[in-house]
Amino acid sequence: MKFEEVTRGLYLEGLCPDGEGVWVADPVRGGIRHVAADGSTREYLPDKQWIGSLMLNSDGRLLVSGEGGILWLDRATAATGVLIDGIDGQAIPGVNEMVADSEGGIYFGTIDIPAIARGEPPIGTTPR
Repeated sequence: MKFEEVTRGLYLEGLCPDGEGVWVADPVRGGIRHVAADGSTREYLPDKQWIGSLMLNSDGRLLVSGEGGILWLDRATAATGVLIDGIDGQAIPGVNEMVADSEGGIYFGTIDIPAIARGEPPIGTTPR
């Protein structure tokens, strides 16, 4: 088995293969990168930090979890939009992990990203 380094200096999250390469996010430095099989890289959302996971939607768009909810990204046009940013009228402070179910829905976990970014305990946790 041969391993090949595709990037250095990133804190990787949300590895998501798409058949043409792999999507990776750097939640600290920010941004999403698509690393193609030939090693070329294209960057999207360079200012978006705190990305927790990436997932391909059935329409080919990339779903991006993070501060404020879940976004979608159209790779061909680089257009983005909000998939979900609130639950029952309450803003979502952040989404970390997400996974699709067999019916086309998404399970995801919320997290208090603003508190974490400030170095404070997230709401609903007990400091240790």
